[in-house]
Amino acid sequence: MPVLVVFLAWTIVKKIIGADSAGIQFFEIIIDGLIFGQAIMWLLAGKISRKSRFVNCSVSLIVMIVVCAAAVVSSLGFGFSTERIATFVAMVILSLAIVCGQGLAGLMCRRKYSVVKFSLWTALWEIALIAVPTAVFGIFAVVMIAARGDILQAFAVLAGVAMGGGLLGAVVYGASLPFLILVQRNRFWRERFCAWAQVVRQVDRKDTENFNL
Repeated sequence: MPVLVVFLAWTIVKKIIGADSAGIQFFEIIIDGLIFGQAIMWLLAGKISRKSRFVNCSVSLIVMIVVCAAAVVSSLGFGFSTERIATFVAMVILSLAIVCGQGLAGLMCRRKYSVVKFSLWTALWEIALIAVPTAVFGIFAVVMIAARGDILQAFAVLAGVAMGGGLLGAVVYGASLPFLILVQRNRFWRERFCAWAQVVRQVDRKDTENFNL
């Protein structure tokens, strides 16, 4: 269900932007990898979940990286090229933001969990994990360009980096949100989510008899 929701949203975005827009294939490959990576990650969560949050995140990241590599190969074929490497590196960074963002959100909610609290912490950490390296790169690029005396180009680069970072942040959280909603609504996925994130969800009395963490 989350896969269909995200692909539907992406189809609408493509119609608005234009299917032939520059970089559209780049984002399409990334979205495919992130969506299927998370679907497989949560499907395997019951098997890979351990008492260590670090182990859970590490194994989940490996799963997502493998799926992302498969997405790159299926779309661009085998071999090494600037396009393939750039796409794969971007997918690894975004996968890291997703897994670590949700892992850190679980850490923040380990004592008192709520859907809203976890979702907000996830948004904060995922965006921060993308914004920080993006900002560092942007500042470095602006300083290097400004040192040559090209102030206008420096501002243009800064604006481009800021827009790119914001777009990537939106892509990451947009790809995560349908899964976060699903794991709260469906018991099958909820049990895997609670085991993976190591949080105890407050359930109503009727469900408590059949739902024990």
